[in-house]
Parts: sequence; C-alpha cells; structure tokens
Amino acid sequence: FVFDKYVLKAREGMKDYKFYEEDQARFLTDLYSVNRNNFLTLFSDQKSLTMLARSKVFLGDDTALEIMPFIKDEGVRSLLTAKLEMIKGREEKALNLLKIAIGKLSGDDEKEAKLLIAYMEGKPQDLEKLLREIDFKHPRFAGYKIPTLVKLADLLYQEGDLPSAMNYYKEVVKADKGSTSYWWSLFRIALIGERLEDEKTLKWVVKRAKEEDNIWSRAIRTLWEG
Repeated sequence: FVFDKYVLKAREGMKDYKFYEEDQARFLTDLYSVNRNNFLTLFSDQKSLTMLARSKVFLGDDTALEIMPFIKDEGVRSLLTAKLEMIKGREEKALNLLKIAIGKLSGDDEKEAKLLIAYMEGKPQDLEKLLREIDFKHPRFAGYKIPTLVKLADLLYQEGDLPSAMNYYKEVVKADKGSTSYWWSLFRIALIGERLEDEKTLKWVVKRAKEEDNIWSRAIRTLWEG
C-alpha cells in the first residue's frame, strides 16, 4: 500500500514534464536507460509511457520504437513513428503514417501533423495558413519555424511568385542570422532582386554580405557588388 502511494506520487510528477525541452527529455530517457524494468513498473500508465516515447523521438532516439507497442493511442503512435521515419530519410513512409494519424489527433499533435504533411507535400497555401495558426514561439514548434519559412519561400520562388518569396526569405534573414538558411535566403533575395531589377534590395544584400567573410558572402559580392 505504501509502495503504491510512492508510485502514484512519482506518476503525478510526470504531468509537469515537457518533452520538447531538451533537459527534461534527456532526464526522462536517462531514467529509463538506467533501469528499464523498474521504469516500466513505476510508469506503466499511458501518460507516462507516451511522455517517454515523445521524449525519445524529440531527441531523435529510434529506441523509441521499443515503447511504441505500449502506446494505445493510434494517432499519437503513428505521429511519433512518422517523425522517426523522417529522421531516417524515409519521407514516403512518414507521409503515409501521418495521413493515418491526422484524423485521430487533436490540439498541438494535429497541428504538428498538418505542418509535416504540408512540408513534405510541398503545399505553399497550407504552409502559409499554418504559419498563421501555429505559435512558433512555443518551444514545441520553435524548431520548425525556419525550415517552414525556407520551404515556403522556395516553393513560391519555384512558382514564380517572387515578391512573396522575397518576403519569406527576408523573415529568415531577420530571424536566423549566420546560419546556412540565412545565407541561402540572402542569395535567393539577390537573385530575385536582380530579376525584378530592384537595385535597392541588391545593395541591401551586398551590405549584409560585407559583414562576414565566407563562401556565401564572397559569392554574393562577386556577383552583385558591382
């Protein structure tokens, strides 16, 4: 009876865990790694097992597959498995799993699944809609913002909607200075500026390029510094 009280107390603490915060995700997965049998005895309820699986997937740990058979919620199980498949580069399999999951999810899980589907299917209208609907300041979605903006900008660029593409590339430049996405976006902005004969934008890009010395900045200066 006393043991049961401790188990209930331990499970109660699980409610406060946030799988999308790395330190908490690592603590939970480390706790499981140290003694798997005791973990599964103490935390055999669905909420705890699901939190463990979410944490492992967040960390890109495919041993999450060991936990999946214990997850009864088919939607969540399919979503988590799909994310692992994406990490492995198996996008077609991931997409199929997400389409199975989507009708069985709600809340943030549903938003995440919709975002991943729109990203993989390359649907700019859906991505624009989700950029408005999802709070990318939330830690769960923060890591999706830049890849989503770049993907959307690339799709619009390919469709020939150059002004809209430029706007999204500029959002990347504003939010992610110094990254590969930043330099890719600057380069694309310069290409668009050239095609639109927008000298002001080209000067702005060159000014940015002068702030760094790398292969990207040198290419931009060589092509457009004049």
